[in-house]
Amino acid sequence: MFCVTCNRPLQNAIAVSLTTIELVQLFVPFIFLGLLTAFLGYQALAYKNNPQKPLSRKPLVASACVLGIGLGGFIDGIVFHQILQWHEMVSAKIIPLDFTSKSVNMFWDGIFHAFTFFITFFGIILLYRLLQQNILLKHQNLFIGGLLLGWGFFNLIEGILNHHIFKFHSVKDFDVNPLIWNLSFLTFSILIIVLGCFLIHKIKHLPYENWRTNTEDIK
Repeated sequence: MFCVTCNRPLQNAIAVSLTTIELVQLFVPFIFLGLLTAFLGYQALAYKNNPQKPLSRKPLVASACVLGIGLGGFIDGIVFHQILQWHEMVSAKIIPLDFTSKSVNMFWDGIFHAFTFFITFFGIILLYRLLQQNILLKHQNLFIGGLLLGWGFFNLIEGILNHHIFKFHSVKDFDVNPLIWNLSFLTFSILIIVLGCFLIHKIKHLPYENWRTNTEDIK
């Protein structure tokens, strides 16, 4: 039997795959991303409109950013872990050379994808709640910019911690020079954050009358 629930040797291999310190380190990026998600969710849900001021960009940007964090995780997992198979969650610690080591990495990949699923689901809920309201500034640039910010934040946090500090994997494990790939990954992350900020900043300069298209709905 190859399943985790019915293969005792595989269960034992997963249980001893990481030391206590490594296990704590593995969850540090999840904690950082979870705290960032909670902060953004609060920013999206706690916003109170002031009829005397232009509509705020903050709720939609924050919600899209949460969704971007989750989707960024899925992009990383689908592209690098599954399609290209350049790395897995702990492939620098446990080299996937046989069935057991590959399965252990797949288990931790599953934990990673479960986390990104919940972040994505939370982002969808935030967007659904906010887009029902008429007191929000809604613009595609805010949505796309927020997505890019979230994707970039995910890449930076995951890349700095997992690639450089804890060294659980590189972007392309077992390459002649994995550092180049890791630095390129961070550079790309910074670029999409800058692009996201640019798209969001453009909306700041809309004429005042474009901020409020539904003033009759504002109490």
